[in-house]
Amino acid sequence: MVDWKSPATIGAQAVIFVKFCHVVSGVYLWEWFISLNFDWDYLTGKKKFRWPLFFYFLCRYSQLLAVIGLIVAFNNTTMEMNCQAFYGFNAAMGNISIGAASINLSLRTMAVWGRKWYIVVPLTLLILGHWTLLLHGILLKAIWVPGQGCVITEANNTILSATFIYSMCLDFIVLCLTGFKLFYLSAGRSRIVTLIVRDGLMFFIVA
Repeated sequence: MVDWKSPATIGAQAVIFVKFCHVVSGVYLWEWFISLNFDWDYLTGKKKFRWPLFFYFLCRYSQLLAVIGLIVAFNNTTMEMNCQAFYGFNAAMGNISIGAASINLSLRTMAVWGRKWYIVVPLTLLILGHWTLLLHGILLKAIWVPGQGCVITEANNTILSATFIYSMCLDFIVLCLTGFKLFYLSAGRSRIVTLIVRDGLMFFIVA
């Protein structure tokens, strides 16, 4: 039986984790580059900017900064840096991207329901609660260890666990509301309903 608390096992799992993060980061950066045309169309005015896109771009670019920060954190073991500020920045960008992603999902659901107040108000309150946890999750402590690089020495695991569970529950609620509206209450096919059906509920399920 594997001793999950042994230093050898923890070390092996850490190596696997770092390699997996590099793979995921590569996939994300590839997807980011091949979709730059979408950003360029709005930057050059070819497409009209609408306020919900603010959360899309916030999510997209905060995640980009988080991925770059993650790669630097994993690979820099020689050039000493201010780990507290650097990891605080990484945590902030990562959590902002998580919060913005949930807002993007929620905005679609609000649109599907025709922005009914009994959908918009509860989801808005849930989003505010989500961001409260996300902002608390930024608080951590990290130090520079020669030969290893930046190392996190203290983090609130309770807040991190609560944030993960809350995020999954929020996205599941959004999924259920969207699915219920699309498959049980929609008599016709509006433009937004057609769009979401085309994209597929798999988008929500994966998230």
